[in-house]
Amino acid sequence: MLSQFNDVICLVKLGSKRILLDATDKDLSMNALPERCLNGKGLVVSLDEMEWLSLVSMPSRFTTASEYKIDEAGGVKGNMTISKDGVEASAMRKSFSELGEEKYLKNLSNEKGWEISSSKFENLTDPNQSIKEYYDILIRDYAQITGTVIYLNPYLIGKIEENKFKSEERKYPVEFTTPFDRIYSAKIQIPENFIIEEFPKSKMILLPRNEGKFVYSSTVQGNTINLISQLVISKSVFAVTDYPALKEFYGQVVAKQAEQIVLRKK
Repeated sequence: MLSQFNDVICLVKLGSKRILLDATDKDLSMNALPERCLNGKGLVVSLDEMEWLSLVSMPSRFTTASEYKIDEAGGVKGNMTISKDGVEASAMRKSFSELGEEKYLKNLSNEKGWEISSSKFENLTDPNQSIKEYYDILIRDYAQITGTVIYLNPYLIGKIEENKFKSEERKYPVEFTTPFDRIYSAKIQIPENFIIEEFPKSKMILLPRNEGKFVYSSTVQGNTINLISQLVISKSVFAVTDYPALKEFYGQVVAKQAEQIVLRKK
Protein backbone atom coordinates (compact mmCIF):
# COMPACT_ATOMS: atom_id res chain seq x y z
CA MET A 1 0.00 0.00 0.00
CA LEU A 2 1.27 3.46 -0.88
CA SER A 3 0.43 4.69 2.64
CA GLN A 4 3.06 2.35 4.08
CA PHE A 5 5.87 4.42 2.53
CA ASN A 6 7.02 7.52 4.38
CA ASP A 7 10.25 8.69 2.73
CA VAL A 8 12.12 8.94 -0.56
CA ILE A 9 15.84 8.49 -1.18
CA CYS A 10 17.90 8.21 -4.35
CA LEU A 11 19.52 5.13 -5.88
CA VAL A 12 22.56 5.95 -8.03
CA LYS A 13 24.14 3.38 -10.34
CA LEU A 14 27.90 3.78 -10.83
CA GLY A 15 29.08 0.96 -13.05
CA SER A 16 28.38 -2.21 -11.08
CA LYS A 17 27.86 -0.29 -7.82
CA ARG A 18 24.53 0.93 -6.46
CA ILE A 19 24.72 3.75 -3.96
CA LEU A 20 21.91 5.00 -1.72
CA LEU A 21 21.87 8.78 -1.19
CA ASP A 22 19.89 11.27 0.84
CA ALA A 23 20.33 15.05 0.70
CA THR A 24 18.13 16.16 3.59
CA ASP A 25 20.58 15.94 6.50
CA LYS A 26 23.51 18.34 6.39
CA ASP A 27 25.17 16.57 9.34
CA LEU A 28 25.60 13.21 7.58
CA SER A 29 28.35 12.19 5.19
CA MET A 30 27.47 11.24 1.62
CA ASN A 31 27.56 7.49 2.24
CA ALA A 32 25.32 7.57 5.32
CA LEU A 33 21.51 7.51 5.48
CA PRO A 34 19.37 9.22 8.15
CA GLU A 35 18.21 6.95 10.95
CA ARG A 36 14.55 7.34 9.90
CA CYS A 37 15.36 5.56 6.61
CA LEU A 38 16.99 2.50 8.14
CA ASN A 39 13.93 0.30 8.56
CA GLY A 40 14.86 -2.82 6.64
CA LYS A 41 14.00 -2.56 2.96
CA GLY A 42 12.97 0.05 0.42
CA LEU A 43 11.09 -0.31 -2.86
CA VAL A 44 13.07 0.66 -5.95
CA VAL A 45 10.74 2.43 -8.39
CA SER A 46 11.73 2.89 -12.01
CA LEU A 47 10.23 2.72 -15.50
CA ASP A 48 12.00 -0.59 -16.15
CA GLU A 49 11.33 -2.63 -13.01
CA MET A 50 10.45 -2.57 -9.32
CA GLU A 51 12.35 -4.46 -6.62
CA TRP A 52 12.96 -4.54 -2.89
CA LEU A 53 16.41 -3.41 -1.78
CA SER A 54 18.02 -3.70 1.64
CA LEU A 55 18.61 -0.29 3.22
CA VAL A 56 22.15 -0.12 4.54
CA SER A 57 24.31 2.75 5.71
CA MET A 58 27.98 3.14 6.52
CA PRO A 59 28.94 1.63 9.88
CA SER A 60 29.10 4.13 12.73
CA ARG A 61 32.39 4.41 14.58
CA PHE A 62 33.05 5.68 18.10
CA THR A 63 36.68 5.74 19.24
CA THR A 64 37.92 6.87 22.65
CA ALA A 65 41.57 7.23 23.66
CA SER A 66 42.17 8.17 27.30
CA GLU A 67 45.24 8.70 29.43
CA TYR A 68 44.80 9.32 33.13
CA LYS A 69 46.19 8.99 36.64
CA ILE A 70 44.41 7.56 39.66
CA ASP A 71 45.21 9.11 43.04
CA GLU A 72 45.04 7.60 46.53
CA ALA A 73 41.65 9.20 47.19
CA GLY A 74 40.10 7.48 44.15
CA GLY A 75 40.12 10.56 41.92
CA VAL A 76 40.97 10.44 38.23
CA LYS A 77 42.73 13.17 36.25
CA GLY A 78 43.77 13.05 32.62
CA ASN A 79 42.82 13.66 29.01
CA MET A 80 40.51 12.07 26.50
CA THR A 81 40.16 12.15 22.71
CA ILE A 82 36.86 11.04 21.15
CA SER A 83 36.32 10.44 17.44
CA LYS A 84 32.88 9.85 15.87
CA ASP A 85 31.52 9.29 12.40
CA GLY A 86 28.33 7.96 10.78
CA VAL A 87 25.13 8.35 12.81
CA GLU A 88 27.19 8.88 15.98
CA ALA A 89 28.73 12.02 14.46
CA SER A 90 25.38 13.22 13.12
CA ALA A 91 23.77 12.98 16.56
CA MET A 92 26.67 14.89 18.15
CA ARG A 93 26.56 17.67 15.51
CA LYS A 94 22.83 18.14 16.03
CA SER A 95 23.17 18.24 19.82
CA PHE A 96 26.09 20.68 19.68
CA SER A 97 24.25 22.94 17.22
CA GLU A 98 21.05 23.00 19.26
CA LEU A 99 22.65 23.48 22.67
CA GLY A 100 25.74 25.55 21.90
CA GLU A 101 29.18 24.74 23.29
CA GLU A 102 28.61 25.95 26.84
CA LYS A 103 25.41 23.97 27.43
CA TYR A 104 26.77 20.93 25.56
CA LEU A 105 29.77 20.81 27.92
CA LYS A 106 27.56 21.38 30.96
CA ASN A 107 25.28 18.49 29.99
CA LEU A 108 28.31 16.26 29.36
CA SER A 109 29.77 17.16 32.76
CA ASN A 110 26.49 16.45 34.54
CA GLU A 111 25.92 13.15 32.72
CA LYS A 112 29.44 11.75 33.18
CA GLY A 113 30.43 13.40 36.45
CA TRP A 114 33.38 15.11 34.76
CA GLU A 115 34.98 18.40 35.65
CA ILE A 116 36.21 19.64 32.26
CA SER A 117 39.12 22.09 32.51
CA SER A 118 39.66 22.45 28.75
CA SER A 119 38.01 21.25 25.54
CA LYS A 120 38.45 21.48 21.78
CA PHE A 121 36.37 20.35 18.80
CA GLU A 122 37.28 19.64 15.18
CA ASN A 123 35.23 19.02 12.01
CA LEU A 124 31.91 20.11 13.50
CA THR A 125 30.66 21.43 10.15
CA ASP A 126 32.26 18.97 7.71
CA PRO A 127 30.13 15.80 7.60
CA ASN A 128 32.68 13.94 5.48
CA GLN A 129 35.27 14.13 8.28
CA SER A 130 35.22 12.41 11.66
CA ILE A 131 34.30 14.67 14.57
CA LYS A 132 37.11 15.05 17.09
CA GLU A 133 36.52 15.99 20.73
CA TYR A 134 39.41 16.72 23.12
CA TYR A 135 38.96 17.02 26.89
CA ASP A 136 41.09 17.51 29.98
CA ILE A 137 39.03 16.06 32.81
CA LEU A 138 38.91 15.46 36.55
CA ILE A 139 36.58 12.93 38.18
CA ARG A 140 36.50 13.13 41.96
CA ASP A 141 35.78 9.97 44.00
CA TYR A 142 35.64 7.83 40.86
CA ALA A 143 37.17 4.65 42.29
CA GLN A 144 35.97 2.73 45.34
CA ILE A 145 38.23 2.76 48.42
CA THR A 146 38.14 -0.03 51.00
CA GLY A 147 40.86 0.33 53.60
CA THR A 148 44.14 0.15 51.70
CA VAL A 149 42.55 -1.21 48.51
CA ILE A 150 41.36 0.74 45.44
CA TYR A 151 38.79 -0.78 43.07
CA LEU A 152 38.82 0.92 39.67
CA ASN A 153 36.76 0.27 36.55
CA PRO A 154 38.89 1.43 33.60
CA TYR A 155 35.97 2.63 31.42
CA LEU A 156 35.48 6.37 31.90
CA ILE A 157 32.97 6.33 29.03
CA GLY A 158 31.21 3.78 26.84
CA LYS A 159 30.70 0.92 29.32
CA ILE A 160 27.53 -1.11 28.74
CA GLU A 161 25.85 -1.17 32.13
CA GLU A 162 23.37 -4.00 31.52
CA ASN A 163 22.35 -6.58 28.94
CA LYS A 164 19.38 -5.10 27.08
CA PHE A 165 18.44 -8.56 25.81
CA LYS A 166 16.57 -9.92 28.82
CA SER A 167 13.74 -12.01 27.37
CA GLU A 168 14.21 -15.75 27.05
CA GLU A 169 12.53 -15.78 23.64
CA ARG A 170 12.34 -13.35 20.74
CA LYS A 171 9.47 -13.16 18.24
CA TYR A 172 10.82 -10.42 15.96
CA PRO A 173 14.25 -9.71 14.43
CA VAL A 174 16.75 -7.60 16.39
CA GLU A 175 17.51 -4.36 14.55
CA PHE A 176 20.48 -2.09 15.18
CA THR A 177 20.44 1.31 13.50
CA THR A 178 23.65 0.55 11.61
CA PRO A 179 26.59 -1.80 11.98
CA PHE A 180 29.06 -0.24 14.42
CA ASP A 181 32.59 -0.31 15.75
CA ARG A 182 33.36 1.02 19.24
CA ILE A 183 36.95 1.20 20.39
CA TYR A 184 38.12 2.23 23.85
CA SER A 185 41.74 2.56 24.93
CA ALA A 186 43.19 3.69 28.24
CA LYS A 187 46.65 4.29 29.64
CA ILE A 188 46.26 4.29 33.41
CA GLN A 189 48.98 5.36 35.83
CA ILE A 190 48.60 4.17 39.42
CA PRO A 191 50.03 5.83 42.56
CA GLU A 192 53.70 5.08 43.23
CA ASN A 193 52.99 3.52 46.63
CA PHE A 194 50.42 1.06 45.27
CA ILE A 195 50.79 -2.30 43.55
CA ILE A 196 48.49 -3.92 41.00
CA GLU A 197 46.97 -6.86 42.80
CA GLU A 198 44.49 -7.82 40.08
CA PHE A 199 43.49 -6.57 36.64
CA PRO A 200 41.18 -7.87 33.88
CA LYS A 201 42.78 -10.47 31.62
CA SER A 202 42.69 -10.36 27.83
CA LYS A 203 39.72 -12.04 26.18
CA MET A 204 37.94 -12.42 22.82
CA ILE A 205 34.21 -13.11 22.40
CA LEU A 206 32.78 -13.94 18.96
CA LEU A 207 29.33 -14.19 17.42
CA PRO A 208 28.70 -16.98 14.90
CA ARG A 209 29.65 -16.30 11.27
CA ASN A 210 31.85 -13.35 12.33
CA GLU A 211 28.76 -11.15 12.74
CA GLY A 212 30.16 -9.54 15.85
CA LYS A 213 33.13 -9.59 18.18
CA PHE A 214 34.42 -8.17 21.43
CA VAL A 215 38.17 -7.99 22.00
CA TYR A 216 39.68 -7.01 25.36
CA SER A 217 43.45 -6.68 25.70
CA SER A 218 45.31 -5.53 28.82
CA THR A 219 48.98 -5.33 29.77
CA VAL A 220 51.02 -3.94 32.67
CA GLN A 221 54.29 -2.02 32.40
CA GLY A 222 55.64 -0.92 35.77
CA ASN A 223 52.96 1.22 37.40
CA THR A 224 51.04 1.71 34.14
CA ILE A 225 48.12 -0.36 32.86
CA ASN A 226 47.39 -0.35 29.13
CA LEU A 227 43.95 -1.40 27.98
CA ILE A 228 42.20 -1.57 24.63
CA SER A 229 38.77 -2.99 23.89
CA GLN A 230 36.73 -3.19 20.69
CA LEU A 231 33.06 -4.04 20.21
CA VAL A 232 31.98 -4.71 16.63
CA ILE A 233 28.51 -5.54 15.30
CA SER A 234 28.92 -6.14 11.58
CA LYS A 235 25.30 -6.22 10.43
CA SER A 236 22.20 -4.26 11.35
CA VAL A 237 19.49 -6.97 11.42
CA PHE A 238 19.66 -10.29 13.29
CA ALA A 239 17.08 -13.01 12.74
CA VAL A 240 15.01 -14.49 15.56
CA THR A 241 17.17 -17.63 15.39
CA ASP A 242 20.26 -15.49 16.14
CA TYR A 243 18.76 -14.10 19.35
CA PRO A 244 20.12 -16.68 21.86
CA ALA A 245 23.69 -16.18 20.63
CA LEU A 246 23.28 -12.38 20.63
CA LYS A 247 21.89 -12.43 24.18
CA GLU A 248 24.77 -14.60 25.42
CA PHE A 249 27.31 -12.42 23.59
CA TYR A 250 26.07 -9.20 25.21
CA GLY A 251 25.90 -10.90 28.60
CA GLN A 252 29.59 -11.76 28.36
CA VAL A 253 30.49 -8.26 27.14
CA VAL A 254 28.67 -6.63 30.08
CA ALA A 255 30.40 -8.98 32.54
CA LYS A 256 33.84 -8.30 31.05
CA GLN A 257 33.42 -4.53 31.01
CA ALA A 258 32.32 -4.61 34.66
CA GLU A 259 35.58 -6.19 35.86
CA GLN A 260 37.66 -4.08 38.24
CA ILE A 261 41.32 -3.23 38.55
CA VAL A 262 42.38 -3.91 42.16
CA LEU A 263 45.20 -1.83 43.65
CA ARG A 264 46.70 -2.39 47.09
CA LYS A 265 48.85 -0.03 49.10
CA LYS A 266 52.42 -1.26 49.69
